[in-house]
Amino acid sequence: ADGSWGLQIIDISDPAQPNWVGDYDTPGSAMGVFVSGDYAYVADYYSDLKIIDISDPAQPNWVGYYDTPGQTRGVFISGDYAYVADGFSGLQIIDISDPAQTSWVGGYDTPGYAWGAFVSGHYAYVADRDSGLQIIDISDPAEPSWVGGYDTPGSARGVFVSGDYAYVADEYSLIILRFVQTHVDQPDDIPHRFSLSQNYPNPFNTSTTIQYNLPIASDLTIDIYDILGRKVETLVSLKKPAGSHAIIWDAKDIPSGIYFYKIQAGNYSQSKKCVILK
Repeated sequence: ADGSWGLQIIDISDPAQPNWVGDYDTPGSAMGVFVSGDYAYVADYYSDLKIIDISDPAQPNWVGYYDTPGQTRGVFISGDYAYVADGFSGLQIIDISDPAQTSWVGGYDTPGYAWGAFVSGHYAYVADRDSGLQIIDISDPAEPSWVGGYDTPGSARGVFVSGDYAYVADEYSLIILRFVQTHVDQPDDIPHRFSLSQNYPNPFNTSTTIQYNLPIASDLTIDIYDILGRKVETLVSLKKPAGSHAIIWDAKDIPSGIYFYKIQAGNYSQSKKCVILK
């Protein structure tokens, strides 16, 4: 996926001497590609999902497309479905059983900006930029549902899942997450009230984790203030679904001192003190 140059096909049979084989100039800006069988599925930014026949790599040919509602950023193929990270339109699921006649199956509007997607088992893992990693149950592709999420400290741009671990390309760093349990929230799993936990560890040196509970979906902000009441940083500013959440505050560039983190979710507001020691 070579941006404005479209799809580029490279012979890597000798990794020390890769050779150009062929290309296909997509009309948009190729941001991601997934190869399955004789087809390359190209996330062609602002020009939707493009499907290219690569059975002859030297002469790739256009086969079909799907006009997604957002800005196609990434794509993952599993079975007869393409899972498209579609910018502000979240995760879009497309039936590609006939590449020449694609059709929409379902979608989930993630809270951030869907940049990358990875499918493992019954779950789609979406790198959702400022909303971190979002996990969607796709056991019924026509009715995908939110399972959980993790607010990474940076801006999630890509994700790879292997076993119990998710590896998130978080703009300036690699974040590794371990899944202890992944399931669809039942009513008893939803918190009964708003709450903000004490950060851990505290005091801390470079980073700490802040956990909070939302009994309902809420427009949420978490801000950091110094001891004089001056805003230092905004950690979260978006709508979050009901559930238990956590965010890591990366404070490696913040000097030692006493700070306060404040959550605002609808009419609920609470602050707690934390200490940086370096």
